[in-house]
Amino acid sequence: MLSATSISTVSAELDADLDVRRFRPNVLLALDNPEDDLPEARWLGGRLTLGTAVLDVTTPTIRCVVPSRAQPGLKVDRRITGAVAQRAGRCLGVYCWVDTPGSVRVGDSVTVGSVAFPRRLFADAGRRAKRFTFGLAAAAAERFSR
Repeated sequence: MLSATSISTVSAELDADLDVRRFRPNVLLALDNPEDDLPEARWLGGRLTLGTAVLDVTTPTIRCVVPSRAQPGLKVDRRITGAVAQRAGRCLGVYCWVDTPGSVRVGDSVTVGSVAFPRRLFADAGRRAKRFTFGLAAAAAERFSR
């Protein structure tokens, strides 16, 4: 999910118009009164109601070099990667988890609320990653000590 506001912010950093197709969003939001120049970044850990669907905002979208590459109808622009890194810390947009499936149509309103579930999800994922890393390190140490 990405907002037109975030695209405009990176465009201003480049002093050029960016074509949103470079970023391939599944959902592009046009916000009436954005609270920030990168509004999605503030939604992490929150819950969005979009149309009749309810989404948990789980992860920032880390951008690679693909938006800078040539795409159908668009030329290479290597400045884009640097502008996203400089202005948005390489993260532009967010990934969401569907909590409640529903219909979403062009022109539907979006409501941002808060929820604790994604925070628990991140904490649990962090603990699982640590256990996996320690388990992997222990297995490697055991194997190489033979």
